[in-house]
Amino acid sequence: TEYEGQVKQLLTVLEKEHTDAIVVAGGDGTLLETVTGMMRKSNNQKFCQAVPVGVIPLGQQNRFATLLFGEDPNQVK
Repeated sequence: TEYEGQVKQLLTVLEKEHTDAIVVAGGDGTLLETVTGMMRKSNNQKFCQAVPVGVIPLGQQNRFATLLFGEDPNQVK
């Protein structure tokens, strides 16, 4: 992203009928902004159920990805 809030802004125009998935390439902040943007949509329940979210952890801390996937980047669950 180029500025804070850009992800939330992009999510306002996405519709579940035209979105196969969302891939978040970034850190915890980018992921948080994505989930927040999804939850703020007027049809958030249907959108969140229909659109899967993938995570590519590229941040410095990646606490969320570490919590989900563990410390070892070579271990696949």
